[in-house]
Amino acid sequence: MCLPCFYLVCIAKLDLAFLIDGSGSVGFSNFRRCLVFIQNVIRGFRISQRYTRIAAEVYSSTPRRTFQFTRYSNAYQVLRAVGSIKYPRGGTNTGKALWDVLRYVFRGRTNRKRVLCVLTDGRSQDHVLKPAQALKRANVEVFSVGVGRGYSITQLNQMATDRNHVFTVDFRNLNSIIKAIKKKACKGKCSFCC
Repeated sequence: MCLPCFYLVCIAKLDLAFLIDGSGSVGFSNFRRCLVFIQNVIRGFRISQRYTRIAAEVYSSTPRRTFQFTRYSNAYQVLRAVGSIKYPRGGTNTGKALWDVLRYVFRGRTNRKRVLCVLTDGRSQDHVLKPAQALKRANVEVFSVGVGRGYSITQLNQMATDRNHVFTVDFRNLNSIIKAIKKKACKGKCSFCC
């Protein structure tokens, strides 16, 4: 009997990056919930330099590069690195952070599928459309996740690859969207969990 894909580990060759809202409106406990959510997403992928590589950046008024795709080579290292990301506080300049991700995280050419998951709880204080369009031209598949109540659905739609890549959820229910994100990012390339 075959198990549904969400019970399995994705073995696709992916560069999967997370752009995490660390603005003051998120709050420390909700920021920790976002990190746990990211760790739970990561657990659904085979993490290695051969298969899925992970990068992360946290942003508020300014973006802060946390780690690049080549930094960690196994799930244990990546999960530990995500768990130790510091909460910066500040404003919400999502557009500036998207430009930074394009320039420094997704730089260069690759034959891997490129995926970005943007988490935000609020309306960006700068424009997101142009950097989002530039990411799409660079063949980055973008998921936008609006958490809480303060997000702008217009901005979520501008950032995402399409409306099927837009998710809105409460901080306490973040895990409810993992299956859908994994299925779209993986495109059905699964292997049994070890």
